[in-house]
Amino acid sequence: NGLTCHALDAKTAQTVREYTHVLTSEQASETERLIPRHGVLTKKTKSGKYGLKDPSVVWEFLGLADNRLIGTLGFDAANLKHNGMAIPHQSRYIFAYDKTTGEKAWEIKLDNTVMPTAIVCDEENLYFIDRTDEWTYHAVRRRGDKDDFRSKLVAVRLADGDTVWTHDGLA
Repeated sequence: NGLTCHALDAKTAQTVREYTHVLTSEQASETERLIPRHGVLTKKTKSGKYGLKDPSVVWEFLGLADNRLIGTLGFDAANLKHNGMAIPHQSRYIFAYDKTTGEKAWEIKLDNTVMPTAIVCDEENLYFIDRTDEWTYHAVRRRGDKDDFRSKLVAVRLADGDTVWTHDGLA
């Protein structure tokens, strides 16, 4: 039960390193939690009805920063829909591997979720928005109940994943 990312030589396209992320049981259940509770539908079954699918967990975000390969976990959700809309990519975990050795450098379990479009870095830090999952966010907006919405900007050191600072209450 692992996820492998292959680093390729740019000239030969040969694999030069593999980064394998082994899912813990907690990660698997946290990742799966984001889909079934919202009644996500998949392709039609032979009967013509829609049915739930058990999509595979994948490296969702992939980026390089300094000597770190940064990733998040999510579903391979290309075929999954919720009320006719594609499922947003979101994850409860951010992790980093040492680009040279292939060893996991650090991993963070978030309070909420992060979307790949909300992750950036500079030479020293990784910055991301840890916020209420997308379905809950839309439900909160419809109800106008901001008490159920959580959002914060987080900075962690690329070297060790330790929190540098957080800024709570982003709108």
